[in-house]
Amino acid sequence: MRFLEMVVELIPAAALGNHLWQSTLFAGACGLAALLLKQHKASIRYSIWLAASLKFLFPLSILIGIGAYAGEVTDVRVVPREWLVASSASSASSAVSRQNVAQPPTLGGDLALTGPSEPGLGQGVLIGGWLIGAAIAAIWVSLRRLRLRMRLGKALALNEGRAVEALRRVQSRYGYLNRVRLASSDVGVEPGVFGIVRPVLLLPTGITDRLTEDQLETIIAHELCHIRRRDNLASVFHVIVQTIFWFHPLVWWIGSRLVAERERSCDEDVVKMGMDRRVYASAILKVCEFYLAVPSAVVSRVTGSNLTTRIEDIMTPHISLEMGSARKFLMACAALAFVTAPVLFGMTTAPGGMSQQAASVTSVPSPRPAVAPTRTAGPAGAVAPQTPSRQAPRPVTPAIAPQPRSVSVATPPAQQESRTDYELRPGDELEIVVWKESELTRRSIVRPDGKIGIPLIGDVVAEGLTPMRLQSEIQDGLSRFLAEPKVTILVSAPRKVKVAIQGAVAHPGDYSLEGRMTVLRLLAQAGGFSEFAKRDQVSIFREEAGAVRRYLFDYGAFLAGNFDQNILLREDDIVIVP
Repeated sequence: MRFLEMVVELIPAAALGNHLWQSTLFAGACGLAALLLKQHKASIRYSIWLAASLKFLFPLSILIGIGAYAGEVTDVRVVPREWLVASSASSASSAVSRQNVAQPPTLGGDLALTGPSEPGLGQGVLIGGWLIGAAIAAIWVSLRRLRLRMRLGKALALNEGRAVEALRRVQSRYGYLNRVRLASSDVGVEPGVFGIVRPVLLLPTGITDRLTEDQLETIIAHELCHIRRRDNLASVFHVIVQTIFWFHPLVWWIGSRLVAERERSCDEDVVKMGMDRRVYASAILKVCEFYLAVPSAVVSRVTGSNLTTRIEDIMTPHISLEMGSARKFLMACAALAFVTAPVLFGMTTAPGGMSQQAASVTSVPSPRPAVAPTRTAGPAGAVAPQTPSRQAPRPVTPAIAPQPRSVSVATPPAQQESRTDYELRPGDELEIVVWKESELTRRSIVRPDGKIGIPLIGDVVAEGLTPMRLQSEIQDGLSRFLAEPKVTILVSAPRKVKVAIQGAVAHPGDYSLEGRMTVLRLLAQAGGFSEFAKRDQVSIFREEAGAVRRYLFDYGAFLAGNFDQNILLREDDIVIVP
């Protein structure tokens, strides 16, 4: 189960589901484009199906992440320093006039935006089944490759003969002058190309005795087309797609379309070279008659695809339409939109990105603005004016600062700057020392009812009191029995204080409240935001005076300079990231 949990953390179910439906939708669009281009060259349709296959290996979240990074990096501009002072004063005054958003949460509201839970049994079974299927698919492909290599191990290199002369003639006619290794094998294989970096054109032994010179040239020309097009490399990529997404039927159908359009494209090139159609078709039929095919997903073979349909296409003269300038332009625009749309989406949703530039435009202050009186928040949210400080105007110097945002930021709670005294809760271990009274000195743990037992005076309520206040309570109680008792309270083992974070973060759950834990530090401990998190709508729920209050945290506004909303967290706070 620990391994499954690690896989769930690395590949979230939501992200995988988004990638699957996006790739499926893209494959459907490619299928529609291939259907519209049915009268055009097979190489165009092959490229479209190859793009549909490769889309399964490249999630759109990569492009969205690039856009988000670009949006964060480029969101700076040069402004005078005094403008920043005026902008900060204006932001402070406008923040005071905003409505207080602290309110009790509703059951159907923001509390419903809980994050992903621990992987359950159903999710574990699905992930385990997917891994087992992928392993079986990988083993199956590896065994086929191993069997093929064992058969090719007995192949002999050809340096002379009819096949070598035919290869040189075809290379000269085709214009492909790169060195191609030629080999023959007595194992029952059909003509095919093996390898990617250093391809080998393998011919079965005795094929030169069964084919005429013209027929042999057409077969070699077909295989040279595969070498020049790098079809074996494309086949390797699609095998990877089939291994990972073995459960998706559309992936296997795309593979069949790739093979069909690949062979038709090579057939078109062979006929375009001036080879006789009848000779070419008869050569393919003879190869099928005398030699058995060795099926392999990463080998380009002369008898691939539907044989009957191929022979009919070869024997039927038809004119393949050339793609006009208008259609080329439309396809280029579609490809450009497919790439740029996720990047722009990432830039507009990134904190500090283009979405901030779309905010309302404020008037530019004068070079020497009058400094407004600063205000501080009181305990009940009231605002008390302070005496404004007058400073001599400074010379205008350029400074680089983030662009301010017009966003709604929650009013920070009272006593934000100073930390309150520690309040005792059930589970705290206390060391109670009574000076010169060893029998009364003891260790005690605050019970679940919030009380502790003290000799002579009985139970004393400790929950909600500070150590100093409890010390006074015990001292007053013992003063009835002792003359001027001196009591000291030490918190020897504080209880484990926790806060919870749920929603669109990498690792939701409970976290220990240690030190000065702020909202930003908790987000960092939780692994940061997930891909589609609403970073400007983070909510903090806190119980105060018997009521639940809600505070807002806007990550983009924090980056823009509004640091007051990064409040200190307290025990039992709940942070929700929608």
